[in-house]
Amino acid sequence: MKVLEGPIVLLMAVLALMAGASAMASAAPNTQSDMAYLRLLDENGVSYADPEPMVSFAHELVDELSATPQNDASVGSIVHAGEERFSQHDMGVIIAAAVVAYRPSLIPVVRHWADSAAGYPCGVAAAGVLR
Repeated sequence: MKVLEGPIVLLMAVLALMAGASAMASAAPNTQSDMAYLRLLDENGVSYADPEPMVSFAHELVDELSATPQNDASVGSIVHAGEERFSQHDMGVIIAAAVVAYRPSLIPVVRHWADSAAGYPCGVAAAGVLR
């Protein structure tokens, strides 16, 4: 039995590495939309430690905006709630990048809000992304 012990340990180690690599690959942003979203964040000065929660947050934002009346008040409310976690500037970038990457049909709604919030960092930042 001692002879089989080495190959079995090696096989288990290889399987563990494969499982770990698979888990890491699934945690990384994996669509062109994810990469576009993260690129917009990077280009507009939004820093983040881990891309996965940022991608999840973007999906939450566009789902929430899709489920509410699509007007300036709804966008403003979503942005204001996000300011508990991010700065005004970052929230403007995040919501604009999210609609560009994941729900382009919402771009006019966010653009209209950004125009109406042009005197605030969030509006200026969103307008910059939507240029």
